[in-house]
Amino acid sequence: MMKQGRRELSEETLDQLIRSFSQLKGEYDESIEDDGVFVRTQAFVELTARRTTRSNTVLLGRKGDGKTALLRRLAHDLRVNGAKPSGERVCEVFEQIDIEDTYFTELINKFRQIMDLIHARHPTMAPDFIARELWSKYLLLVALRVGCSKAIELQALGQLQADVAALKALEQRTLQELDIQVQFADTTGVSKGFLPYLGALLARMIPSDEGFARSLEFDQERERERERDREPLVALQELPTELIKGAALIGNARLHVTVALDRFDDFVDRLVTNNPSTTQTLRRNFLHGLISALYKVQRQKSFRWLRLVASLPEDLVVDLDLREIAAHQQLLFVQITWSLEHLREMLDSRVASVIPGANWSDLFPFQVASSNKRVQRKELASDYLVRHTTRRPREVMSQALGLLEYLRLSGKQIDSRAMNMVVASNNTRIVQSQIIPEWKSSLPTLHTAIARLHRAEFKTVFSFADFVQSGIAPVLVPVSGAADSGPVDEIKALIALSSLFRVGMLGFRVRRATPREGFLRQGESDFVQYVFSHSAAQTPIPDITSLLMATNVLALADAAEGRSVRGFLMAGCDAKYDLQLCFAPMFFESLDAEHDFSFVVDEILDTEVVA
Repeated sequence: MMKQGRRELSEETLDQLIRSFSQLKGEYDESIEDDGVFVRTQAFVELTARRTTRSNTVLLGRKGDGKTALLRRLAHDLRVNGAKPSGERVCEVFEQIDIEDTYFTELINKFRQIMDLIHARHPTMAPDFIARELWSKYLLLVALRVGCSKAIELQALGQLQADVAALKALEQRTLQELDIQVQFADTTGVSKGFLPYLGALLARMIPSDEGFARSLEFDQERERERERDREPLVALQELPTELIKGAALIGNARLHVTVALDRFDDFVDRLVTNNPSTTQTLRRNFLHGLISALYKVQRQKSFRWLRLVASLPEDLVVDLDLREIAAHQQLLFVQITWSLEHLREMLDSRVASVIPGANWSDLFPFQVASSNKRVQRKELASDYLVRHTTRRPREVMSQALGLLEYLRLSGKQIDSRAMNMVVASNNTRIVQSQIIPEWKSSLPTLHTAIARLHRAEFKTVFSFADFVQSGIAPVLVPVSGAADSGPVDEIKALIALSSLFRVGMLGFRVRRATPREGFLRQGESDFVQYVFSHSAAQTPIPDITSLLMATNVLALADAAEGRSVRGFLMAGCDAKYDLQLCFAPMFFESLDAEHDFSFVVDEILDTEVVA
């Protein structure tokens, strides 16, 4: 037995705690279905509410925000409650398509081949339109396949009434259209998703040598007919009429189907690692087409029983300006955000799942002092942990896991000083193993930028001039990315600032001389609010943060209008404010940033709100 805080822990209990916090990826987390552990964020509440409206949804979140965990919990709830008909006697089923399960290089290559074939014959046809039609047709076919299969299954269980013979005929016709001639359950080593569908389309569009030889045996009229069959636009044709009409069979059976597309994060990571040149194609066509397809499918009256959820990484969506597309098409996003209360709840619930009645504060009941002697402020252990993250559950879990593993390894009770040491070590590991890989597709030189900032010997809080003069901008912004509307160094510095702000590495320390709600007192006369990308929704400088999050180089350049970075930023700021730049605490060790101030950076505002 070893003591930690108010609790005596056996080796078995400590192992169970470590196992609870070691499940960093949602697809492997054993506790998702545990009501006492799963945290119901606002995003989950919104997504669940859309069950009744059947609204298609783009679920947005950073890597590590819990997108897969949320979908797994949604699937669990539908599995438990969906098979029990509601007051309207409606059953609901869930199907998930993992993009990562496809062979990513083959998928993108086939996707590009089809678009190139169509574009060669029809050069005025926009690639985004081609991508939309490919996605729309595929999603509707998948919905029909799932709907038929589930309706037949539930009919056999006596949970709904359906025309089984008609559904079986519809299922076979759907499989023919998908051109998958084997039973899905018997398929091994081949994706059930987009890849075989695109492969089937290509097979129809490009004749094989054998097929060409046979075509020579037919007369010219037959050859012309076969040539028309190979017209690339066949891939973009709407569903056959019998399938559209057949969709009503599923609705009449009072069955609702939710189809979710997930694992885009891993798909993009592997895609960029294997073939960086395809990134632009992926962003401009692959995802644009998907977003547009969700809107198009939403308007299909025969498919009102269908709901589609696409789980997309936030950094890709921001780069693509898909928010503007969705706003134009009235497609609503659901954004995953984690409040301080939800992160505290996550820590408490995982402890309680192992030690009934206990919480995080039982294990770490002390206040944590800063390792810097100049800082007098002390924090709750949970707040100290959260402050050294970008407010993502995976990072908080990683910090907690590091503490518990240190406890097992050292056999010594963790106190404030030990927590300083362990969290500092975890910071470096999280930046290297999670942050840098996550941003590889959007910011491939981020690791170089961190190394450059490390050598620049920055303080944790610094001026705009320091940032411009550091020479960091060229590392993140190629020369061609600069615009002519202002000095090259200033514009590039502004774009680099935008990139680091989105990563969560760089933020603002907003000061004012008089109290205001949401500001905390730091020092004798300063009232301060820290603004990072994870807190940009509640910011006194919304115009600045929204522009930095947009990542539109031309918009940034136009807004700067030849002014200095400081001039541009201050122009969008209340005259009562003074702005400084600051690094997020999680990056202090990686950047070797010196903190010689008496205040806490990104201090968490407690219940004593200054007003």
